[in-house]
Amino acid sequence: MRQLFFSLFLILSANAFAQEVSCEAMVRDKDQNLIRQNVQLEDLTSPDSFSGRYFKIVSAKDDKPLKFNQGDLSFRACTVYYHLTIARKYFVENFSDRHVRGLKELVIRIEMPYSFIDSSHFMGDDYKTYNNSLTIPPSGRNKLTEVEPWNYEIWFAPKKKIKRKGAIQQAAKLLQGQDAQHNLRVGVLAGVGANIATQVAQGLTLTSLEGKMYVESLLVSLVAVTITPWIIEKFSLVFKPTIYLDTALIPEVIYHEFGHIAFAKYLRPTHHSPIIEGYANYFAADIGNTDTILKKTRGLSKGLDKLNPNKKIIYDTWMEEQKYAQYGFTFGLLWDIRKALGPDMARELLYKAQTKLNSSSNVRQDLLTVLENTVREAFPASEHQKIILTLANVWQARGL
Repeated sequence: MRQLFFSLFLILSANAFAQEVSCEAMVRDKDQNLIRQNVQLEDLTSPDSFSGRYFKIVSAKDDKPLKFNQGDLSFRACTVYYHLTIARKYFVENFSDRHVRGLKELVIRIEMPYSFIDSSHFMGDDYKTYNNSLTIPPSGRNKLTEVEPWNYEIWFAPKKKIKRKGAIQQAAKLLQGQDAQHNLRVGVLAGVGANIATQVAQGLTLTSLEGKMYVESLLVSLVAVTITPWIIEKFSLVFKPTIYLDTALIPEVIYHEFGHIAFAKYLRPTHHSPIIEGYANYFAADIGNTDTILKKTRGLSKGLDKLNPNKKIIYDTWMEEQKYAQYGFTFGLLWDIRKALGPDMARELLYKAQTKLNSSSNVRQDLLTVLENTVREAFPASEHQKIILTLANVWQARGL
């Protein structure tokens, strides 16, 4: 009887606090402009903090949820909680998958400057990071025994203005390298030697004055190839571009990170890959009803390119490499499928296809084959040929 009473008390307590709370968040209006707007937060289980059935918003390494009315921190927490709720609803309502439905309360860390390591969860002060967001996989066998286990988490790093090397500075650095300097000097010597050899071959007499001029020209050229890259580098410092990204206030970035968790059963977020990032970008755009990531960021980002899937990027093998995971080719390819098949059919096809992919899958062999096989499994036989021919046209247009 006492156990029954306690269970009823817990249910009534949860229902009492599962209320809507109004707060200000960053949202996109009908024209995709970012604006501050009052929103309603659902499924909260606390009367005074950002703690709910599905998400708990904390600051950096803290364990306790952020309280309401904490100024800018509350604004960020409200924005993240609101858009994560939208992303979760999207997957629950569109797909019959137990993975998202069964997720326990996720810890979401805002203003989180620390890097992740799978042995101890947090790295030290020497390894801080800014201007990004990260989906953290659950703790595994690499976890140290003295460290508490953790579930999936999403970390939003602080925004920080950083000067990065421009193309001119990077080129100047390359020209100052030992191999580059050697090749430049050999080129100068070869050029002067060729001029002298040409004169001698033509029967011309090389006077002492001309010889002196050649030597002086040689010295000037050698000095020039040595100091010019240094001068260019110092001059380029004036024009170093500034970059920053306020990830916790951009809706599609928040959707992107939840997408990593939604697909984590198969596309585990243990590393970056063109398919993992392409999928997250595609569904972030679909959730946000936009075709471009980081569009109209209203001062929340600078120095970073928008991800526009309508840009016609033609496939090359180097795009399969991990360091080009966010290059944009896979996002564009998936968006072309959406345009060719329509949003509903593309959504169904791509979601079912991800169950046959993994973190090591590539685009050219794995993704194309899986998509065509999924068509044969997911749609009526009478439509197979038409859909596969449509996809073949998409492959061809992208150079696959």
